[in-house]
Amino acid sequence: MADSNGGGNSSKVFMLAAIVLGVLAMVMAFAFIQNASSVDNQQKMDVVMAQHDINPGASLNPDSDFKIVKWTVPVNPADAAKMKSRMLDAAAWGQYKGERVNRFIPADTPLFLADVGGQLGTLDLADPWMAMSISVKGPNALGGMLQAGNYVRLLVTRPNVGAPTDATVANSKWETLEILPSDPPLKVLAVNNRLSGGLAPLMVGGAVGGGGSVDAQQTIMLRVTLSQSKTIQALSGNSQLPITLLLASRPPDEAAPSTPATPPVPAGRGR
Repeated sequence: MADSNGGGNSSKVFMLAAIVLGVLAMVMAFAFIQNASSVDNQQKMDVVMAQHDINPGASLNPDSDFKIVKWTVPVNPADAAKMKSRMLDAAAWGQYKGERVNRFIPADTPLFLADVGGQLGTLDLADPWMAMSISVKGPNALGGMLQAGNYVRLLVTRPNVGAPTDATVANSKWETLEILPSDPPLKVLAVNNRLSGGLAPLMVGGAVGGGGSVDAQQTIMLRVTLSQSKTIQALSGNSQLPITLLLASRPPDEAAPSTPATPPVPAGRGR
């Protein structure tokens, strides 16, 4: 009788163990399915990668140096947006032609804005044009969104020492005047040493990001005549007074820049 009861208890133990293992297997299977689904739903984006090893100082040729890869982003969407802002623009890779890289870039790795920052192209100015740089506080420089090739008008804010004018607000200690109001808008040649289109790489919270910090001091290089440069220097107190940039349309007599071709996505190279 005792043996019979012992056998029944053993059967119950085995049955309970089988149920527990079955439930555990179901939980693990569900977790696997959920994980596979999350991988499938991970964000993918076009990324500019090096077709081959690129040495420091090499002049970039997008057609032979770049390839576009569908890259699965191993981070959440918010971090993915930050990461993308630090990379070369895959939709307009032609704008980086002629720029020089400042580090060794292994094949099949992404290219970042910082990789081409600071060693970019050359200036070719015909008479009577010259280049001059001014310092502008981030918000007054269009919040870091200004690009080489844009056109701007300049405002300067200075102490109000005379009778009220159209440039002053009633009882204000400051007045804002336009510099060179009768001249066409000035062309931006470079933003923070970047001589090409595209947002300049700036330090944001210790990391390089496209567009940069809103509050960062910007160095803007403008195309001017000698007379214009003297007027800007005089009215801005050699950039000591606050200057504000206004984005303007391209003058009618200025040629529009050519639009770079959209790069193809190599077949079978996405991942």
